[in-house]
Amino acid sequence: MAEITDWMSQIAKDYPEIVTIMEYGKTYEKRTISLLKIGVDTGEKKKAIWMDCGIHAREWIAPAFCQYFVKQILDASKKDPKMEEMMKNMDFYVTPVLNMDGYIYSWFNESTRLWRKNRSPGPVDCGCYGTDLNRNFDANWGTIGVSNNCCNQTYCGSQALSEPEAQAVTYFVGTRKEDFLCFLTIHSYGQLLLLPYGHPNFTAPNYAELMEVGLAAADAIRKVHGMNYTVGTSPDVLYPNSGSSRDWSRMQGIPYAFTFELRDNGTYGFKLPENQIKPTCEEAYEGALHIITYAHDKTFNSAVATAAATLWTLLLAAGVTSTNLIVVGTMLDSVGLSFVALLSAVGAATVERVEYDYFRYHPMAEITDWMSQIAKDYPEIVTIMEYGKTYEKRTISLLKIGVDTGEKKKAIWMDCGIHAREWIAPAFCQYFVKQILDASKKDPKMEEMMKNMDFYVTPVLNMDGYIYSWINDTTRLWRKNRSPGPVGCGCYGTDLNRNFDANWGTVGVSHDCCNIFYCGSQNLSEPEAQAVTYFVGTRKEDFLVFLNIHSYGQQLLLPYGHPNFTADNYKELMEVGVAAADAIRKVHGMNYTVGASADVLYPMSGSSIDWSGMQGIPYAFIFELRDNGTYGFKLPEDQIKPTCEEAYEGALHIITYAHDKTFNSAVATAAATLWTLLLAAAVTSTNLL
Repeated sequence: MAEITDWMSQIAKDYPEIVTIMEYGKTYEKRTISLLKIGVDTGEKKKAIWMDCGIHAREWIAPAFCQYFVKQILDASKKDPKMEEMMKNMDFYVTPVLNMDGYIYSWFNESTRLWRKNRSPGPVDCGCYGTDLNRNFDANWGTIGVSNNCCNQTYCGSQALSEPEAQAVTYFVGTRKEDFLCFLTIHSYGQLLLLPYGHPNFTAPNYAELMEVGLAAADAIRKVHGMNYTVGTSPDVLYPNSGSSRDWSRMQGIPYAFTFELRDNGTYGFKLPENQIKPTCEEAYEGALHIITYAHDKTFNSAVATAAATLWTLLLAAGVTSTNLIVVGTMLDSVGLSFVALLSAVGAATVERVEYDYFRYHPMAEITDWMSQIAKDYPEIVTIMEYGKTYEKRTISLLKIGVDTGEKKKAIWMDCGIHAREWIAPAFCQYFVKQILDASKKDPKMEEMMKNMDFYVTPVLNMDGYIYSWINDTTRLWRKNRSPGPVGCGCYGTDLNRNFDANWGTVGVSHDCCNIFYCGSQNLSEPEAQAVTYFVGTRKEDFLVFLNIHSYGQQLLLPYGHPNFTADNYKELMEVGVAAADAIRKVHGMNYTVGASADVLYPMSGSSIDWSGMQGIPYAFIFELRDNGTYGFKLPEDQIKPTCEEAYEGALHIITYAHDKTFNSAVATAAATLWTLLLAAAVTSTNLL
């Protein structure tokens, strides 16, 4: 510890323009807790990055990393324009050793080397020392993943913030919480990037974004020395816990909060050899830098773009022309603003946009952004409708697409991603939307259908499960949603396509909560199934078609999954399905099998298409997209385009058939009625003229 303290003093001396030492608390043994504040003094209030190391005494690699991190950003500040920019916009607050008492104790001898906690005495009559500081913060304190036994290594303290070290962080960060963009707390071991929350019943409001940022950071780490880091919440990839500093920071509104669990995976554990320090620090630096850069760019690029767009609006409103732009530029230069930079930002904010790639798989956050962009690009015919919440409180949304005629209209339903691992399904929903929107501009038939019907498309119904399937390879094949099982069951998730009120729980399901076909504790126990049931059920007389997109198997399945039930219009459904399969085959030669699930796949109950058929929606189909098992649920991205192209033709056939039967019949009926009236009035072909 003494050497680290001396190092901090030397760093402050070597970089006096950008480094200061700040004291912000005392340990139980009255040592001063200090941090390095690193950044350019602009005289303005700045955004900030927090990093602490050594909250657990035995994790010696963590303080080593904090020291390495400081040296790297200081070196970069002299030669890297990006780091120079970040130091002007943000200050870095780095605490090399938070748990100083415990860290010093861990250096005594081999018997103390694996000490974890601080060094405060336990309560009266407890002969043990120490509280786990990372269980002592006011974040669901004492509820899970802790011990109330003062001798246990995860002892959470007598109350939240009983420990002076936790109090110090809480006060310092809490009184500046609106400034902090990132909160990074460094640990070992396990090679993990953990995001809030440790309690399984709570989900960060920006969970999807945190997952994406974490996955990208893990990718940056892997590129250095090939080390794999797993990304996710602690309950998902490690164990549940409460009272952590990371969870507390996110509850304060700090958007990007992560725990780094550095090398290794258990070979050396907490006693990582010194020859591992360099590669560990090199790779972890790239991961931390990615998170920090992301937070910086999102904050400051957005701010510049907003300011630029506002300026441009004002200039146009004021009638600024190419002539007096020179005057405006001079005025901006006089106050230190670059007009060229602002105009560039305007271009970036209002003109340039990277074309969305429909032929790769997208994480949930990108799909959500895509939905927003589609609604902006087609405001006359596209609106976003929110119609429910997932178990983890994410908003379930759909795109409503159609011409607003002011009249009640018929409707088409399509949902994708009811099973998390079937990534090709959300990819198809996005492709389908793009195709019908493109067709609405140039295809008279699609124009007609959009006037007569509205399309309701949910790109990802099982959002929680889909996001979970993106965490890493171990979660990639997750199928169910993410609700916890019943009391006494340690497993998560219900198969949403076994949870609808359609012969629920009778066949092709499991009542074992750990099984992938678990149908739930009762029908409609799951909020996602409830959302579809309410939205469609309250409009059931409007819907002509209900399409539920899955993979894999290359099948078109019609109601019912239960072998003892047959759809009233089974023959017609078979004819329509066979014709749709023929349309599919004509695109790339792929064969799709048509029939009821019980006939061509397996019996099942509680599916959404069976429920929709029971509601009287005439044309209900499941699409099981490519392939036949070569890749299964892990369909390569080079298969997305042909899969979507052929499935689009099949879906379009079904939709067109339903439309034409409904509206052509209506026109014929109206014409026949008119002719009958004319004849009754003795109108002839002569006097019609």
